[in-house]
Formats: sequence, structure tokens, C-alpha cells
Amino acid sequence: MGSKLLSLILIATLSISALTYGNVSAEDPVRITAHKKYVDSSNLVHIVGTVENFGTSPVGLVHVTANLLDEQGNSIPSYDTLTIVRTLLPGYVTPFDIPISDRSVGMRVASYTLSLSWSAADPKSEKFDFSEINAFTVTHWDPRTVGYMGSFYEGQHNGHHNNEPHAHTETSGYVTNGGDAMTRSVKVAVIWYDRQGEFHGYDSQVVSSKLSMGENARWVFMIHPKAMGYYTLVVESDDYVSMLKENGEKLIPVYEAVEANMNVAELSSISISQVTLVDESNQPVSSVEAGKMVFLQSLMKNNLGTKQKFVSIYQIKDSSGSPVMLFWMSSQIPALESLDTAISWIPEQGGTYTLQIFLWESLSHPVPVGEFAESTITVS
Repeated sequence: MGSKLLSLILIATLSISALTYGNVSAEDPVRITAHKKYVDSSNLVHIVGTVENFGTSPVGLVHVTANLLDEQGNSIPSYDTLTIVRTLLPGYVTPFDIPISDRSVGMRVASYTLSLSWSAADPKSEKFDFSEINAFTVTHWDPRTVGYMGSFYEGQHNGHHNNEPHAHTETSGYVTNGGDAMTRSVKVAVIWYDRQGEFHGYDSQVVSSKLSMGENARWVFMIHPKAMGYYTLVVESDDYVSMLKENGEKLIPVYEAVEANMNVAELSSISISQVTLVDESNQPVSSVEAGKMVFLQSLMKNNLGTKQKFVSIYQIKDSSGSPVMLFWMSSQIPALESLDTAISWIPEQGGTYTLQIFLWESLSHPVPVGEFAESTITVS
């Protein structure tokens, strides 16, 4: 196998000015089908996109290189990465993410070209089964000029204060090991597309370190605040790989769960104070260290004259936007009273993280019943 890999390295170069989404050349079985540049919450520049195998044989070790250019067209240091899904069977698609770790380089990037290399690979069996799949978007309107999502929602983020919709999209479900042996490092990757079918971004997470035969694991991905129209989902482990399809299609529609005209009272029924970091003794923490437990504490207040039942959902994303923790719990607050909440978290490595808190009526009825909160956490 090793000599075969070495002898079948293939190279393809792609200029962003020449990229046409879905325009496949017979001599390029593996192609970049979408890409874009964005800046994350910690001001780190990323080049993200999708790679698809249009050939008839499986490929692996798909390597994407970004050749960076400044405003004068001069070359600046290049960066590269392996795709999120390591083994691409024919017809499979995978996201890729190239973070420009040097911020001084990232801010100089005016344009770029992308190149691909890949190797022939032994096929992995498609042994994962999917069940209880759910994918929906919740869209709602805030009649106020300052929305309940604060400056994070797109209207204000772009400097506008119009009556614009807020939305979040979620997909969830179970993946089951349908093989005849235990498999390890089960990772799920979702690719998000907007309502026009254009690539928006991706999420990925390891849902199980090991999955025995017949055992399942759940995935939950949430994206906020932009409404998604479609998604593609791939799961891979050390031994197996499978792609979710609906009616034979890998681009799966997201359905609209709720579209509501919410008034001010509904949006502010439960308010959230600024999240604080405390230790096990409930003492404030000045810094967060990787590998050490910290508690994320917040105060939720019921602003209405009736008892409120709700579900609070906590999501932590790393600097690339990938979720590293997702937790939810059901709670209730008596009329006009407050509730102290705290969840524990052990960050695995240093970096800048974003905590998002959603307050929903329930998991089965994902209508916001209170404020949305977002905080940045720096881990050393």
C-alpha cells in the first residue's frame, strides 16, 4: 500500500478567478467546489471551502494549499491543511479549513490561489447508519431597532439598524456503528449552504472516541444567526465512512420550523446577565487554563408575572467556529424571580473561544423565550 500511495500523488492547481462552482473537468477527479475567506471572532483569517471526489476511485490525504498574495500581487507565506474528512469515496464531499495563524500575514492577504494534492486510498466501508435526523431553521423578527441578539446579529454587525430577521439553524440525529467490530474516533462534519445553495461554512466534532458494534452516538450542530437552506453531512472513523443522503441527494434541505413576529415582551421574558467565570469554590477566576475545570456562571431573570419553563442551551466554539462543547438543561423560574446557573467546562487547549447561550421553549419547539447571550473566553 505504501509504494502505491507514493507512486500515485496527483497535483491540481486552481486559481480563484477561474473557479466555477460545479464545473468539473474529466482530468481533475478531485476538485475544490467552493471556497471563501473570513475573519473569526479572534481576528484570525481563515480560508475555508469544500473538496469533492468526482472520480471513480477513493482518494485520501487530500491536501489543500493556499498560496497567498498581498495587494501588490506579491507572494506572502503560504499555508496548507488536510481536509476534515480524510478518505473521500467517489461522490463524497468534505470541508477544509486553512487558518492563517500569523495575524500579521492574514491581514495582508488580498487574494489567493488554491492547489490540491491527494493520494490513492483503500476504500473504507460505508458502515454507519443514520436515524432520528432533524434539520430546521427558526426565523423570527424583532420589531425594535436593537434586537435581542444585540450587536452580534447581522443587521447591526454591518452597521444597519433595520427591522431584519434573526435566525438559527440546527441539525441533529444519531449515527450507529453498523459494522462488525468496534471503531474509534468517530467524527461528524456538516457543511452549511445558504438558501441559494451557496457554501456558507462548516462544523465538525468527534461524537465518540470509540463506538461498539450496534452502538450509536448523537450529533447536534447549531449555527447562528444566519438561516441555512441546505446541508451535507459526512461521518468518518478510523475504519468506516458514510455520507447522509436524502432521496439520493447529498445536498439536503433544511425545513423552516417557526417563523414568528415576536413582540418586546416575548423577547425579553427571560434576561441573562453577563457570564462570569468561577472556580469550584464559587470564587471569580481571572484566567482560564487548559486542562483545568472552570464554571460558567450566569444569572437568568424572569421578567414576567408568571412562572417560565424553558431549556437553556450552551454552545462553545473554538476560534475556527467549530463546536467543542454543547450542553442543555431544562429549568423553570418563578414569576419575577432569578435563577443562578453554572455549567462546568474543561478546555483541552489554549485559544480564544466563544460561548453562546440560547433560551428556548423546549428542544422540540425551538422558539426563543428570552435573550441570546454571547461571551468570549481566552484560555492560556
